[in-house]
Amino acid sequence: FGLPRLSAHVDNERTRLELPGAPVGAHEEALPDGGPGEITAQLRDETEIYRLLPDQPGLACESAEAWVQRLQHQGRPRALLRANRLLVAALSAAGRTDDAKQTMAHIAAQCADRGMTRFLLDGGPRVVALLAELCDDLHGHRWLSTWPVIPVAFIDTMIGQAKSISSGVADQRPI
Repeated sequence: FGLPRLSAHVDNERTRLELPGAPVGAHEEALPDGGPGEITAQLRDETEIYRLLPDQPGLACESAEAWVQRLQHQGRPRALLRANRLLVAALSAAGRTDDAKQTMAHIAAQCADRGMTRFLLDGGPRVVALLAELCDDLHGHRWLSTWPVIPVAFIDTMIGQAKSISSGVADQRPI
């Protein structure tokens, strides 16, 4: 198969975490047929949407919403969760905070049900910042009735992990 899927994963991680990465289109080799090719194509699409966030957040929202719509009825809950996490980042970048919080509350509830404390933290800086806002809303009694119930301990655990990660990164920066 070569390594197109690995390359797509690396590019995706670097872009999502806003790290310098390979130039756009650097890894456009042919994809294998079937599942591995589909996964690689989706990773490339996700990476391109992340690259749109700083300069074209409206287009990023449209693309992320289309991806969510495509996955709605495919019976792939993890892929749908990932697409919704990307949508949260896009909505946040576009200044659509209320929509981003609504979507974030729903995926956070799913993560809480499954014990997935790292999933949202791995969504990149925009997702983590919005998670902190949700935590403030929860503790400040501003949780909307349309949002699903999320255990306070779950959100607090994620925020604690986010702070630990960010302080660890700060400790590793050269002086």
